[in-house]
Parts: sequence; C-alpha cells; structure tokens
Amino acid sequence: MALQQSSFRRSLPSAHRPPSPGGRPWIRLGPRQHRPAHRYGPHPPRPQRQLAPSHGIQTGPSAYADRTRCSGAVGREHRQVRLGVDQLRSALPPRRLVHQGCCPDKPRGEADAGGSAVRIDRDRCGPELHRPRQGADVRLQPNRRVRKSPGRSARPSPVTVRNIRASRGDYGRQRRDLRGSTASHTTVDPEGPSARLRSRTRCHQLRLCTSVVHYAGRRSDSCVSSREFGARRGNRAHAPHPPNSIGSAALGSRASWIGGPVNDLTGDPVSLRSFLDRFPDFASLSDFSGKILYINPAGLELIGSTSLSAAMELSALEFLTPGGLDLAADIGDGLRIDGKWEGYCELRHQVTGAPIPVMVTAYSIDSGDGGPDLVASIIRHRHTAEQRNARMAADVLVAGRHAREQKALADLSRFAVIADLPTLLTAATDTAATLIGVGNSAIAHLELPDDPYLTMDAASGVLGIRHDVPPGDGSLMGFVLANSEPAVCNDRTVETRFRTETMAAFGLRSGVGVPIFDVAGTAWGVLTIHSVEARLYRDEEVSFLGSVAGIVSAAMRRIDLERQLRRRSTHDALTGLPNRTLAYDVIDAALVRARQQFGTVALLLLDIDDFKIINDSLGHDAGDRALVKFVDRLASAIREADTVARLGGDEFLIVCEGVDSVEHAKELARHISSSIAVPFSAVDVPIPLSASIGIAVSDRNSTRQELIHRADLAMYRAKDSGTGGHAVFDPTDLYDADRIRSLSIDLRAALKANELTLAYQPLVEIATRKVVAVEALARWNHHHLGPIEPSEFVSVAERTGLATPLGTWALRTACAAAARWRTFSDIVVRVNVSALQLRDPDFPKEVASVLADTGLPAFALGLEVTETVWVADTERVADTVSTLHSMGITLLLDDMGKGHSSMSYLDRYPMFESFKIDRSYIARLPAPRACAIISAIVALARAFDVTVVGEGVETEEQLEALAAAGCDFAQGFLLGRPVDADAIASLLLTDP
Repeated sequence: MALQQSSFRRSLPSAHRPPSPGGRPWIRLGPRQHRPAHRYGPHPPRPQRQLAPSHGIQTGPSAYADRTRCSGAVGREHRQVRLGVDQLRSALPPRRLVHQGCCPDKPRGEADAGGSAVRIDRDRCGPELHRPRQGADVRLQPNRRVRKSPGRSARPSPVTVRNIRASRGDYGRQRRDLRGSTASHTTVDPEGPSARLRSRTRCHQLRLCTSVVHYAGRRSDSCVSSREFGARRGNRAHAPHPPNSIGSAALGSRASWIGGPVNDLTGDPVSLRSFLDRFPDFASLSDFSGKILYINPAGLELIGSTSLSAAMELSALEFLTPGGLDLAADIGDGLRIDGKWEGYCELRHQVTGAPIPVMVTAYSIDSGDGGPDLVASIIRHRHTAEQRNARMAADVLVAGRHAREQKALADLSRFAVIADLPTLLTAATDTAATLIGVGNSAIAHLELPDDPYLTMDAASGVLGIRHDVPPGDGSLMGFVLANSEPAVCNDRTVETRFRTETMAAFGLRSGVGVPIFDVAGTAWGVLTIHSVEARLYRDEEVSFLGSVAGIVSAAMRRIDLERQLRRRSTHDALTGLPNRTLAYDVIDAALVRARQQFGTVALLLLDIDDFKIINDSLGHDAGDRALVKFVDRLASAIREADTVARLGGDEFLIVCEGVDSVEHAKELARHISSSIAVPFSAVDVPIPLSASIGIAVSDRNSTRQELIHRADLAMYRAKDSGTGGHAVFDPTDLYDADRIRSLSIDLRAALKANELTLAYQPLVEIATRKVVAVEALARWNHHHLGPIEPSEFVSVAERTGLATPLGTWALRTACAAAARWRTFSDIVVRVNVSALQLRDPDFPKEVASVLADTGLPAFALGLEVTETVWVADTERVADTVSTLHSMGITLLLDDMGKGHSSMSYLDRYPMFESFKIDRSYIARLPAPRACAIISAIVALARAFDVTVVGEGVETEEQLEALAAAGCDFAQGFLLGRPVDADAIASLLLTDP
C-alpha cells in the first residue's frame, strides 16, 4: 500500500500533493518519491538487526533510509552535538558539502575521495553551506525528535552532526564543555569505562532544509539495527561502492553480522576496520552470486590485486584456478547445507596467473532481514599454514620438553631434601642423561690437588666402567672443574680447548659439562653428559644441566649444614672432642664388639688435679686456653684406636678397646699420667700436669652405666690417695658408694632432728698444764650403725652439700656452750670451719649473727682453717679470713706441714695468731729427725710472732719433746679426751 501511494504521488507536483494521513507533512526522500512523516510509517517496524556503525557514510541522489529501530549507543566513541544550520558550519569537518544541483549557480559535484555528499534542497539552501571545511568526514545521524517552534520556520531545524573522525581534542569532553549548546548528549571517552552513549528518547525524524532526508524508526535498546544511508535500496545492493568506501558500504552494512552488539569492541568501526586491515590472512565478504563485497589488504596482496576496486569488479569464481573451480560446487553445497566449508583449494594470482595453494574456511552468514545470505571467507596460504603448523608442533614439542624438565627438576628437588649425597648424585646423573637423551653422564670431583685422576662419585654408561679421567685440560670434566664455568663440546674432532684422548678412548664424540659449587662458592665437582655422536647442544639443555647442578649444590649445602648441626650436638665446642652423648654411643658400640669378639673394654675416667686454681686465679679465659693445651697433650698420649671425650668441666673419659687385662689398663693409665706430667717449654698460661684416673674393665655382662659408675668410684679413690695417681675399681668401692649415699640421707635427717652432738677436747698450756681452750668436735651416733667416725661423715657432708649446714650447727652450738662457761671461766672455744664456709662471702655475717645471738665475745672464739683449704682457694678464702680477723676473732692455721705450700703465706697474710703442727709429725717423736722438724717449725713461728700447738699428744715422751722444742700448747689423749659440755663445765670448775 505504501508503494502504491508513493508511485501515485511521485507524479504530482508539490502544489497538488494530497495531504498525508493524519495531516502530517510530506518528506522528500528522493526524486519523485514521498512518504508521510508518520511516526512509525505505514508499515510495521522491521525486525531489529544489530548493526555496527561504519567508518564513513555514502549518500547521494539515490540515498534511501530504512524505517528500522536505531540505537542510542551508536557512535559511543564520537562526539554528538545537536545544533542548527548556523552551528553546522563551524562543526563541519574538512570534507566539502557538494551540491547535487540544488542551486542554479552551483554545479553538481562529487564528494572528495573517501568523503560524503549530502543533498541540499535548493529551496532552503544558503550560500554559507557551500564553504569548504577542513577536517574529517561528516555523518548525519538520527537523534531526538525535533519539534518545530512557532515563528521559527525560516530557520533550519536542528540536526545531529556526528564527526566520524572527530578531532582528538573532542574526546573526553565533559557536559560542562557543552554548556550553552543544544547537545542532547555529552561526549564520552571511547577508551573509558563508561564509553557508552545512551539515548533517553525514541528517534523519530531527521530533517535538513525542509526535509531532504527521511529516517524513521525508534530506539529501543543499545544496539544498532539500521543500515548506513545509501547502502542498499530495499534489500538489494544498489549503487557501486566508490573507492575506499568498503567500510561504509559492505562492512558497515553487514557489521551486525560480523561484529555483534555495539557495546562490544567489534562494534567499533574503527577497531573492526583496523582489525581486518591487519589480519594476516585473506579475509573476504561476498554474496552467493559471487559478487565481492570486501577483501582485506592481506587478501589483496595474496592474489596480487592492485586495488580493492579492481578486485570487486571480478566475481569470486574468477579468483580460482581450474583446479579450484572443480571445488566450487562442493563449496556451494557445503555453504547451503551446512553453512560452512573447509578444505584445500587453489587461487589464481591476478598478475602472474600462478596457482596459489590455500586452505579455505568459508561461512554462510544470515542477513537477518530476509535478504540473501552472505559468504565470509578466511583463506590461508598452504605453505604458511604448514609453516604455522610446524611452528605450533615445534612449540608443543618444546613446551612438552620444558614441562618434562620442570617435572624432573621438581622431583629431584624433593628427593634432594631427604636423600644422602651418594644417592642424590646417582639420581642427578640419571635425570640428566634421561631428559637430554644421552646414555652417558657422570659427576666427579678432585679429591686432592695432586691426584692424577678425578674421583667418580656417580656415573652411567661407559663412564661408570672406567674411572681414569684426568683433571685440568686433560678432559672435558677437568677443564670445566678447573675453569669453574660450563663448557660445550659439540664434536671432539674440532675441540682445541682441552685434550680429547679420554673421550676417544671411551668412544664418546660430544659432551657438555657444568660445575657444581660447594658451600664456599668454589667448584667442588662437575656434572657432564656425553654422546657417542657429534651433536649440537641447545642452550636450553645446558641450562637444564645447570639447574640439576644447582640442585646438587643446594643439597650439598643442606648436607653440610646437617653435618655441622650433628657435630655441634655430639662434640664439645671448646676442645672439639666428642661430648657425653657421643661418648655413650662409642661405649655401647665397643661393648657390642667386645661381646662378639670375646674381648674387653676399659674405661679411664680422668679428672684434672687442682684445675680450679687456674680458673679462679687467672680467669676462665685462661682456664679455657690451658684446657685446650691439656687436651692436645692428652690426645697425643692415647692410642690411635682409643677415643677420648670430654664429659664436662675438667673431666674426661677415655674408651680403650682391645685391652687384654687389668694390668694392661693400668699400663695405659701410667702412660697417660707420665705423658701429661712433662712440663711445657714456653706457655702463656700454666698447664695442668697431673690428673687422677679411675679405671674400670668390662666383663661379659657389663653395661655402659655400670662401667661409668665403677670408673667414677675408682677415680674418687685415686684422688683421695693423692694427686697424679690412678686406681682400679674394687668391689668394695660399691659398698663405699652405697654407704655414702645412705649416710648422706641419714645425716640430713639427723641435722634436722638435732641428733648430732659436740664433744670438746681440752687444749693445755705446756708450761702450766692449765686448760686454756677447748676444741669442738662433732659426734654422730647413728641409730642403726652406731657411732660414725667424724672423718667419714664430715667427708660425706662435703661431698653431698651438707658441709655448710653441719658447720653452722657446730658453730652455733659451741658458741652457746662457751657463753655459759664464761660466766665462771675465761675459757676460749675453737671451731673448725670447712672450705665451703670460707668461700662464702656471707660467712662473716653469719658468724657475727651467731656471736650476737649467743652473747659470746669475738675474742673468745677461735676458727681453725686447714692449710690445704687455704692454699686451694687463696684469694677468696683470704678475703673471708681477713674480715673475720678484723672482727677480733682468733684464727688458727690447722695441720701445719701437711700441705704442699710454703710458709710464705704466713708472711703474705699475717692474720693468723697460731698454727697447729700436724699429728703425723707428733707421732714420730721423740725420734731425732722428728724433733728437728718440730724445732724448725717452732723457730719459724717465733719469727712470725705466732704461737704453736702440737696435737695428737698421747705419751709423756712426746709432751717432753714438744716442751724441749719450745712448743706453747699441746692437745691429745694424754691431756684429755673429747667429752661433752657438762664434763667440760665440771673440769673448768675444778681446775684451779
């Protein structure tokens, strides 16, 4: 009906045109064709078709427009401005608006190359529209509905001008930049996240100078469904495309079939055109009649065509060789039936006529508007395809090899965490040979610089059979190890860096070597692979070998660190000797071997004599240096098969295997004692020259704990017998040890229950036979064992830490008794003090507290200090003794002559007022030599102005000898036995 109306009205002049339906004005679309400006037109809207905007616009005398839906998202990347004719002049781009004969004084013309021509009605045209403008193409686009304002009919209606090649400065403009204009939309940056131009109204009419062009339709979504102006008449292609307009004619017209929604990147005509221009393969668009609509530049180059226009004058069949024409029917059937055809074909070169073997992939594309389908073809030169396939296959091969290498490295890395070094080296050589595909690999290192051959740690193939590989430039392995860098030998026949006789002897032709670095960063060893044929080794293979060597290096660092940690846990940090833990393991292993071989094991427990003196007098640093030198001397004194360990402090354990008898063990102990007793020639610190050694020899059922315990008991017995001695374990030592343990328990309980007592022995002045003092002596009557000798339980107290409690109890008890006695006598009490008490800096305070509590004056208390205690810790004991002397307490040096020190201490420390001659000298009186010694001691005492006491006097002859020598006081059973406090009180009351 609309076509009939158009045919009827096109013959009528404008003055006699009938009114349009609804009274709407008629709009001229072209020569003699009119349609009513109905909102939707007389026909229902066509089905929506997604169409991407084209690069340009093709308009002219035969320009028509379809009444289809249009999208507000068209041109999201371009600027849209709504303006009138006055504003059109300033906004027009550089292409000229050429007249189509609308003005009498202007000739008809054509647009510039690649430009557009817009029809201008001669009745409404003004001279200002004929001015040329510089810039990009202009394209008219429907926008919002235009409402005519009363009284302004002479002015041109607003239009939407879209600048296809908008100036770069227009991109990204904000709404404020268009303030004051009639733009319906702001500019959106095409590269921004919101690059989408949305319309809020339906598109209705576009009129220019009393309706030159009509474009009716409505906007329903954000997709383009219109074709470009002048692209088609109805559903048929109408006008031939001018040069360089393929984007607007064919590509723009079918953009929806290729690209899809405009909000996708392919909806951008510039991006789509750029994509096809740069597409490396032949890409074309044609119809089923064979008419070419588009060929990209790569396709033109492939067929040798000079231009697109020349190619479009040919049909699709003219591009084929006779062999290719044989497949035309198959191609057509495949496209019509399956919508797709793929296969080999031949194109004809347009210049040379030579056949071009190609691979073709053709698709049938639905037009979407009821028109004929189009054919899109992707064509690739067969040689190019084969090359690409070969490259892809090579890439797949390389990727697979790389994946296998990475997996092998990962597996080797995991194995390197738990494996020992020999096992790891074997795994590394196997991995290298397998992954690279050779049969020979090895890891070697140079044990000593002068070794004639490398040491093979792991090898496969012929390298695992022969091991005579020379170092240095005598072989590939030696060359890599000497230079600490990788080396590749592709063919030994042309190798000049090193000698290849070894490779030739092994039957090897090529190889690669990489160094393996140790913890210090020096080349420890070398990893090599070899082939029996000449071969070009790739860089990737050398890199893979380097990675394997790196894993081995990391594992070596890990193993070295573990070795250091184990050594630290089993060796003494100062001396480097095995510690207690390792010594116990050595003993257990030695006992197992002794049982298997029916042999014996001897343990020698050695304790340095008087080592504490060095530590206390010179400091612990000097003591450590002395200990290290002593260990050197001790290590040189033992047999090579023996093991010496440091248990702690100055105690050492020597494990001797293959000992025949106890006498053999004693001989070893004597050799050690004599070796360490040799004086050092020149040292900066005093070196211990003696040690006490306890010996324990195993039997068939001995255990480690039993042997150590027996050697310990024997060592204490050796120490009691004097310095530098040794003693063999005796079964009675076990009794002594058990007795000491039980006595220490009972002694602690007795002190707590106040079961101990004090006995007092008188001290008599020899000249007057008068009692001038008493000595307090501890007594313990055990509830099961009866009386215990003072020497035994005092020794137990010193060894078990009870000496200080025992001494404190004796001091307080004696002072309390003396305070009572002094109410009727001027008696003085003397108490023995232990070494532990004198080493305690708080001991003077304790004595002062006892004197204050008991009320005993300080001068009535005398403290007896043995010479051995004094000498053992001179500096610390001297400070304590000096403090006690300043308090007014009398100090006596006990057991004079028993120790090994000289009398010089009396001169250096003149706080002693008296000293006792040891009973061992008194027992030999009145022998002449004993009398001479006593006389010398008395003479020395007179020189230092101190008194002398002779203890252990049991006969009159001894007393007379002391009197003859000039001794002042005497003490012993002859003059009075130790008695309790009540007996002393009675003695003092009866003594005149």
